[in-house]
Amino acid sequence: MYRKLIFLILVIGVFLIAYFFYKDKNTDWSRSCESSLDSVSKKQCWEELVENTLKVKGIESAFDLVDYLYKSDLEFASDCHAYIHIVGDRAYHFYSQDKQIKLSSKSSSCGYGFYHGFMETLLIAGEDIKGAGQFCKWAAKLVGGKNDVEGACFHGIGHGLSDNHDKIYWSNENELVDNPLLVCEAVGPDEYMVNRCASGVFNVLAINYIAGFLPLREEDPLGFCKRQTKSYFKKPCFEEMNTMLISISNKDLLTAAEFLEEIEDEYAISAMRSLAGVVGMSHKDLTFSKQIDDCRKVQDRLHLPCIRGFVSGLIEAETSEQEVKALSFCESSTLSDEESGNCYQEALRLLSLYLPQDRYQSVCRNLNERYQILCST
Repeated sequence: MYRKLIFLILVIGVFLIAYFFYKDKNTDWSRSCESSLDSVSKKQCWEELVENTLKVKGIESAFDLVDYLYKSDLEFASDCHAYIHIVGDRAYHFYSQDKQIKLSSKSSSCGYGFYHGFMETLLIAGEDIKGAGQFCKWAAKLVGGKNDVEGACFHGIGHGLSDNHDKIYWSNENELVDNPLLVCEAVGPDEYMVNRCASGVFNVLAINYIAGFLPLREEDPLGFCKRQTKSYFKKPCFEEMNTMLISISNKDLLTAAEFLEEIEDEYAISAMRSLAGVVGMSHKDLTFSKQIDDCRKVQDRLHLPCIRGFVSGLIEAETSEQEVKALSFCESSTLSDEESGNCYQEALRLLSLYLPQDRYQSVCRNLNERYQILCST
């Protein structure tokens, strides 16, 4: 009995030492990651840091860590979606064991990657798909305020459904997407959520086109999307082919936009916004003359959607300066009044979803008076 007590005390002591050591070392660890010699080493260091924080301190502390690194390191911010995926994966394991998890606005950071990771792990584990939809609804209510948690969560469902396949059996697009799309229809409570679920499915399709896992007909790369008969599938299909079109067009927006010229307005306009968004996400500086010029060279009907799409990409890139870049673009003297108005409408709509409420209100207070009204719409 005495030996068991001594052993128990030692175990508790080791745990407490480890806990308080890690508790006070997050900043030190992040600094050690900064001292890594190359980008690959830094990414590995950050991944280990997130994993260790999850093990020792839990999900809330991992959110805090990601938030800290996101604000303090531009390289981490540019790839934070991947790191918060890890948090989502671990959160599912807590959730599946009926352990309490707390969600705040921080769970929406890094392009809602937490929900993508959570859903992919849930579906790979073979959980009930209806339970996945219920979790999405619950998470949106728990986070509260103005957010796209439920939509991002349903996107994660689609991603998880289609990413859980053995690639050796893929010979065409239908083998990848048919069953996941049927499930999207079954689990989505309305057409919007079916669309969001389908967007995750088609995102995986685009990824596998680019990776060469599925054959791509470069003379008609959007052929599969054109053959979709339901609007809530057709629209996200065209939108999610953005990365593929940019890839086969040597990252040239004008070349990629040519593939949209024969598509009906309803789909071409949303696809143009999505395409320009990819360009915005990879934009590195505060000069925008080429992007504005390119948007003015596309078809007239695609001109303003291109402007809106580019500013959305600046925001969705999730850098610590996302609102600075977005508003600098909207304020550009090169833009016409019509272009600026469209730019501000899209920027403020997205910033209201991506930024904490106090930070968003600060943005609104500093706007030109003519655009402040957009903050209340």
